[in-house]
Amino acid sequence: MIYEDQGDMEKSLQFGLIAAHLNPSDCEEWVKLADMSLEQDNIRQAIICYTKAIKYDPSNVRYLWERCSLYEQVGEHKQSMDGYRRILNLLPSTDGEHFMQLSRDMAK
Repeated sequence: MIYEDQGDMEKSLQFGLIAAHLNPSDCEEWVKLADMSLEQDNIRQAIICYTKAIKYDPSNVRYLWERCSLYEQVGEHKQSMDGYRRILNLLPSTDGEHFMQLSRDMAK
């Protein structure tokens, strides 16, 4: 937090990653670190952070969705499609409209 207050976001991210590894089950911290990574244009690091968050909250569709979007940005389409398939399995049966829209997007 000290580095963040001083405006040194790179050091803040580095120490945040250390802290997150010491308490890996804090999903919100991983998501915060993913956002910080994206602010520094480090998409690969953001993917890793979302992967850690998903490990401890595998049914969170938002985390999966964000990671799939990042995979698409770096051209890893297979991982993106795998993630979208996981999202389809997690969507409730009452959410048919989103299911169909995502299925159409995947087909494209």
